[in-house]
Amino acid sequence: MGLMNKMRDKMRIILIILVIAFVGMIVFQWGMNLRRSGMGGAPTGVIGSINGIDISYEYFFQQIQREYLEIRETTGSEPDEMRMRQARDDVWERIVSQTLIDHEIQKNNLYVSDDEIIFIIKNNPNNPPEFLKSIPTFQTDDKFDPQKYQDALNNPNVDWSEIENIIRLTQPSRKIQDIVNSTVRVTSQEVEKQLFLAETKCNAKYILSEPGDFIDVRINIQGEEIKEYYNSHTEDFQEDEKCKLKYALFSIETTKQDTQRIFQEAQTLIERIESGEDFAELARQYSQDPTAENGGDLGYFSEGDMVEFFEKATFSAKKGEVVGPIETDYGFHIIKVFDKKVNRKGEIDSVKASHILLKIEPSLETINDVKYKAVDFAEIAKSIGFEKALEEDNIETFETPFFENTGFIPGIGMLYIATDFAFRGNVGDISEPIKTENEYYVLKLIEKLPKRTNPLNEVSVTIENILKREKSMSLAEQKVSKVHNNILLGKSFEEAAEEDSMEIKETGSFGFFDYIIDVGNETKFTGIALKLNEGEVSKPVQTPKGWYLIKLTEKSLADTTNANDRKNFIYSSLLDNKRQVNFTAWLENLRDKAKIKDFRDRYF
Repeated sequence: MGLMNKMRDKMRIILIILVIAFVGMIVFQWGMNLRRSGMGGAPTGVIGSINGIDISYEYFFQQIQREYLEIRETTGSEPDEMRMRQARDDVWERIVSQTLIDHEIQKNNLYVSDDEIIFIIKNNPNNPPEFLKSIPTFQTDDKFDPQKYQDALNNPNVDWSEIENIIRLTQPSRKIQDIVNSTVRVTSQEVEKQLFLAETKCNAKYILSEPGDFIDVRINIQGEEIKEYYNSHTEDFQEDEKCKLKYALFSIETTKQDTQRIFQEAQTLIERIESGEDFAELARQYSQDPTAENGGDLGYFSEGDMVEFFEKATFSAKKGEVVGPIETDYGFHIIKVFDKKVNRKGEIDSVKASHILLKIEPSLETINDVKYKAVDFAEIAKSIGFEKALEEDNIETFETPFFENTGFIPGIGMLYIATDFAFRGNVGDISEPIKTENEYYVLKLIEKLPKRTNPLNEVSVTIENILKREKSMSLAEQKVSKVHNNILLGKSFEEAAEEDSMEIKETGSFGFFDYIIDVGNETKFTGIALKLNEGEVSKPVQTPKGWYLIKLTEKSLADTTNANDRKNFIYSSLLDNKRQVNFTAWLENLRDKAKIKDFRDRYF
């Protein structure tokens, strides 16, 4: 009965977690980064529609609430505007993708029979589906235990209904996934190539000619060249609409009262410890340090490992003593010393201690005070004018340069709600207070520039620099080609390089995916190098950095003997990657054909 009760207690939570996790894998990993569709008329209470299926605002808001609680639980803090905007995007993408997948499931009649469910549960008790392995009831030391699973199968009192529900909910998505990916294959040649790239190691010498090597060379660019380039690249000089803001900033900063409040809280904890309460338990409840889950345990540490005031207090305390509150940049610490190790000279070598950290943060009252100031200013500014309100309250203001609608504002950072205000508003509009993690902003839209193509006179210098780089790159190619031609005529790599005063560098050992000092993660360089034989010199190789000439000096091929395990791993990785790419393409195709209307901007 104990096993049955445990399963019944945990199954409802596990059901929710596993279904969300499975759908999340399909939708987020295999179906994200897809395009959004256009707008249409928005019926009341509808956030969007997918192939005629209305998505209610109420349902969407419920999903946003879940996402909000998840973020708050995970991070331990309130999500800012940018994070919530991302959450709304994530929820919308999930709803669209899952709605399209559900439609395909219904169209293909991919129901799950009772016989299928029984087969999935009982077919291979030593290796059942992964979601069954992840249920704690079937685990020992956080690992799947086949014996526990077999015992559950043999126990007639175990209620499998919740697990059956999980399978009934997730199996149709697994079926559509299998159908979509039924033609995906990985060949032995692909596995061999990946093994070669992953495990072959090389050493090489190389020379590099960069455009910057010709900075002192006189390169003349004619006006006709600039004009010709401009006419053939006009799309490169188009600018989107731009805005400029003036804003008042109201910073949220800790006050003396906040510091005193946290100090008093620390004092209260010390009194509780001195009255006999368990230090570790109080640390778990109140500490804001990552060590809280371990009862504040810091282990042993030596001089120089901790910040100054913390270290002085700890090393000065007696074994078993509780000291504090000690203030550092992190907040107030309450420290308990458990042990001290002494070296041969009788000096303290290291200390074992635990601590409780209380961060000095603005109180809700402090935050609200700042909020009310921002709200009052915004109301006054809308009444008598932004500039007059600034004069009356003696508030410092800032002005942004022109910025595009990317979410990023110079001087402010990523703040989508501010860019939305700017690009949807009219010049002279004043915003409501906008809160970020540490401040409130009140914005005034002071100027807008319409979308345009920059005239030739404004971009001529830019074009001239582009053409100079192109010509410098051509000179770099000529220099490397001259060295290469001399090698073809019989000179050694070293002789040909020295003749043209080219510096020879060495890579050290590298593989295809490795970073090479002075070269970087340049797969064109590594790919060509791996194809060379020892002693062979490449043709000139162009990269964004410049032109290379590569001589392979050493090559250690991948060891293909006893490589079955490695090949199986590569096969599985390639197959999984191909399936993800294929499923994403399939879902993208569904979206291209679907009629999707997105009305979120009417609500947010």
